[in-house]
Amino acid sequence: MIKRIPVLVIEEDNDLRELIRYNLYLDGFKVYTAADGPSGIKAALRYKPRLILLDVAMSERNAPELISTLKHDYRTRRIPVIILTAEDSTGDVDQASEIGADDYITKPFEDRKLGRIVKQKLKKCEDGMNKRRWKKISALVIDDDIGWRKAIEYNLSLDGFEVYTAADGPSGIKAALKHKPHLILLDVVMPEMDGFEVLSTLKYDSRTSRIPVIMLTAKNLVGDMDRASEIGADGYIAKPFEGKKLGTIIRQKLEKYEEAARNKTRGPKRVPVLIIDDDVSWRKVVEYNLYLDGFEVYSAADGPSGIEAALKHKPDLILLDVMMPEMDGLEVLSALKHDSRTSGIAVIMLTAKNLLGDMDRAFDIGADDYITKPFEGKKLGKTIKEKLEKRGEKIGVSSRH
Repeated sequence: MIKRIPVLVIEEDNDLRELIRYNLYLDGFKVYTAADGPSGIKAALRYKPRLILLDVAMSERNAPELISTLKHDYRTRRIPVIILTAEDSTGDVDQASEIGADDYITKPFEDRKLGRIVKQKLKKCEDGMNKRRWKKISALVIDDDIGWRKAIEYNLSLDGFEVYTAADGPSGIKAALKHKPHLILLDVVMPEMDGFEVLSTLKYDSRTSRIPVIMLTAKNLVGDMDRASEIGADGYIAKPFEGKKLGTIIRQKLEKYEEAARNKTRGPKRVPVLIIDDDVSWRKVVEYNLYLDGFEVYSAADGPSGIEAALKHKPDLILLDVMMPEMDGLEVLSALKHDSRTSGIAVIMLTAKNLLGDMDRAFDIGADDYITKPFEGKKLGKTIKEKLEKRGEKIGVSSRH
């Protein structure tokens, strides 16, 4: 009797999920299924499949975030993940690939050939893994003090870690992008670019934002950890520390981080928000701060793509910049409010103080409120919550860690 290959299918469409399950079963697979991200993670932890097939267009939890959760958990990160995507979703493939998806299959596919395709993809993934040794837990150490850097590298290597090092902030950021470590140890006090600046850069970049960062700080600087936590640090270790215990401490912190990530996966659904702003720096600031505050964030760089995103994602709220080239915020607002598919979405205008006169026209068109630039990013989620509740909508916003 041939042993069946265990595979997990995470697909929210019931009919498609059952069709995949049926065809893979006929081709000799042992098939587990899940209808959403949280149950998919539970199934991956429970059944330890050799392969995960994941629908990229999941509504409850976006696929890149789910892949990131799987790839940052030591119990599931070695399971190949193949995404199921429509032919016109190359952007989704690129984004998923950046954070760890191993391959993709385009929909629609010929049912009777699915098992053969999956076996080919699985072989390709496993052959690739066999060509390189199984990865240990990888850690990147960013510290300008060569003595500390070498001591940490030595002790972590003895404890089974794969260790990369960098002597300053810019080279540390490059190393994080190159190696995609499971964890970053970041010194606070460094010349030119200090730990806070490095941390901010890492957390603003979607390619590195989900890597846990533990700050290394002198005991007399522990008060700075509040600031680090606001930026996105996941913990800290005070210098000096006992080198031989460092690996154990880091594993404990990593497990704590992964448990928090799993709890977030099981938590309430994020409230979808769309940002339409041509200024990339403002857009990134808003994206980052709203993500920290528990929102599911979509963004667009101009009016036409913003309208498309509103129709596609059906957000609960749109943050719309007034000043944009070609199609300004008032024109976008008018288009949204004259379309029955988007007219009910709350719209908050983002405007400079010297353009407040435009708000009378915006309110006439249908804007719900406005926020003036510049604003304090870490208070943005609270501000939006208050404005929506004033409008009569209850909305849950998570607390910052």
